[in-house]
Amino acid sequence: METSDRLTKLLQESCDLTNSRVKNLLNDGYNCEKCCNRGWTAQVINGYEVAVECECVPVRNSILRAQKSGLSAVFKKYSLDNYKVSSEWQGKIKKSAYEFLENKKGWFFIAGQSGAGKTHICTGICRELIKAGYRVKYMLWLDEIYKIKKFDEEAENLKETLKNIEVLYIDDLFKTDKNEVPSSADVRIAMEILNFRYINNKMTIISTEKNITEIFNIDVAVGGRIAEMSKENIINIKNEKEKNYRLNFV
Repeated sequence: METSDRLTKLLQESCDLTNSRVKNLLNDGYNCEKCCNRGWTAQVINGYEVAVECECVPVRNSILRAQKSGLSAVFKKYSLDNYKVSSEWQGKIKKSAYEFLENKKGWFFIAGQSGAGKTHICTGICRELIKAGYRVKYMLWLDEIYKIKKFDEEAENLKETLKNIEVLYIDDLFKTDKNEVPSSADVRIAMEILNFRYINNKMTIISTEKNITEIFNIDVAVGGRIAEMSKENIINIKNEKEKNYRLNFV
């Protein structure tokens, strides 16, 4: 056996040993038998033993992006595929979601009563964007606005994240305790975040129980930016009992 062949054989044996024994289990819930969850495999390339990124890495990256987005807990439950269409209005919503994903620009705005499937369709959109490599942040309005109004360093850091993240999903915009009118502080913070994203043309997804007219009545500037950036992606679901999506979802 020639020296080069012997060296190649030894290198391959070393790679096989590494690939079978060296493990670094990643805590992301995904199991890859090929790399033993290291994220790489040892291979012989051009006479050297090198570490090559495993094909599972893009999947792991999607999982990590989902975890960082704050939506990982509902990803298994909500997708565009399992959004049931039993009426024309649901078909239009689903069609709009896919059109938004095809263009991947501007804003997506959906308004309607609780239970109308707003969170389902928006989460489905975010799921597809995360799979496509986008960094997404979920903002439950009532929870996050409470944190931001503490006006401390942590609040400022959160606000900067919400302004700068590649894709922001605001769930239940202008939701208040006991259905009160949003405070001036609420409106000011919404304007700061949305205006920054408007100026910098950052993809934004908004769900709310308030239709676009009601948003305008709360604040013309906020409503104007949403209307301009959403354009054809503005969906207003009328408040009707039969449009409670939860009653039809099994």
